[in-house]
Amino acid sequence: MTLNEFIELNEINKEIAVWNGVYLVNRFEKPFIYQLYSLGSFFVEVTYNPKINEVTHLEPFTASKLLEPYINQISLEDLIYIE
Repeated sequence: MTLNEFIELNEINKEIAVWNGVYLVNRFEKPFIYQLYSLGSFFVEVTYNPKINEVTHLEPFTASKLLEPYINQISLEDLIYIE
């Protein structure tokens, strides 16, 4: 799946695609939990609000700048996509 194909999906199908991706790492910034997933050619940051038990945002991206909050927690092996 490409980034553009992901963007065109409805919210439910975006969530399904993310859960079928590769979970990499999470980080905490109160009150949210952010989870990073790899979908092969792009990443998705999931914003989860534990107070309401709900995913509040999915942010797909390819820019390495957006990986900076996670960089100390990610190994290069996590980023290699093997089919």
